[in-house]
Amino acid sequence: MHSEHSEFMLMIVGYGWNEALPPDEARQAIDQMMEWCHGLQKQGTVTSFSPLARMGKIVSGRKGSVVLDGPFAEAKEVVGGYLIVLAGSLEEATAIAQQCPILEHGITIDVRPMVNECSIAQKLREEAALLPA
Repeated sequence: MHSEHSEFMLMIVGYGWNEALPPDEARQAIDQMMEWCHGLQKQGTVTSFSPLARMGKIVSGRKGSVVLDGPFAEAKEVVGGYLIVLAGSLEEATAIAQQCPILEHGITIDVRPMVNECSIAQKLREEAALLPA
């Protein structure tokens, strides 16, 4: 690995991938997934990983005035877990994601660089710097 690394979030997207599998195959797939995650952690590539519960809350509206049970996205679009990986580039993080053993069961992985500043805040700060004093 490179001496300088950035953090990337790998979001595991898709629930229900296991429902078409016999229970033994589903358990085997989960075991392979956990083995893969623990192996990446031992290498120092993954700083954390976790599955996410199916239940939760959706907060929206002014001052968070609307709180609903969730998630409501299509089951295939729900984030089911995540990994935080250290990689030298987006391409390297993507190559790590491509090795995920449950991809063959229909899940997808959204690979995103983690940044220090929200892109909206950065744009507003840059625009403010261009304004006359």
